[in-house]
Amino acid sequence: MNVQDRLRQVIDQEQDRLREGVPAAREAAILELVRIQDRRQHATGIEPPPDLVTGRRRAGLGENKALQLCLESPGGDTAAAPTSSGDGLDGWAERFLRECTWLAEAELVLAHCETGFMRMVEDGYGTFDAWIATKLPPTSWREREDIDWWASWLAARHRPELCASRAERPGSISSHPGDDASYRRLANVHIKMMAWQLGYPPGAVIGGCTVQTYRDVLGHFIGWALQGRDRGEIVAPRSERSLIA
Repeated sequence: MNVQDRLRQVIDQEQDRLREGVPAAREAAILELVRIQDRRQHATGIEPPPDLVTGRRRAGLGENKALQLCLESPGGDTAAAPTSSGDGLDGWAERFLRECTWLAEAELVLAHCETGFMRMVEDGYGTFDAWIATKLPPTSWREREDIDWWASWLAARHRPELCASRAERPGSISSHPGDDASYRRLANVHIKMMAWQLGYPPGAVIGGCTVQTYRDVLGHFIGWALQGRDRGEIVAPRSERSLIA
């Protein structure tokens, strides 16, 4: 077994450990992860600092990994899941996200070693040392640089529209029929700022639905989330029936 196989084995073991450590109330655990991600401020328009593993520092590197492991866990009695961040889930989620970030970094290092961009040795005591072995940056770094530039450009382009839409939001206690429309307009601005993630034309069909349909559904979700946040509502699951009513 070479050093790459050994690191891959350690990564698999760590994934199993984290997956098994997901609380039995899996639904509550996922909601707590979402709450923490929502509280974090992802700065836009700021040049990300350099990073030896990702090329440019990536905020929330382990967030997707954390959600993946939660969804893969066996779970338990979701009906008894709490709707607040109590029961120690807040501390668990912070620790879980931190460890998932380390795991995601290890996976990236392994990928760099497999392409020859990095080399690695193991000291025999469970510690791996890796270093950059070539001056040629990996393709993923160049792709990330392009994505960061595009996201920053979109944020700057739509910032005036975003500020104007935010100013139109009603008060937290308002229940005027036009509230939904104002939040939907705000959601549409957010979708415009996400254009770098939605590269397919509106008429393209994926899974039997057009991309425009996915955008419309996403717009409703964003609008509901923003409205709920302004009203101070606690994030909670909603049934499919309530979403399409």
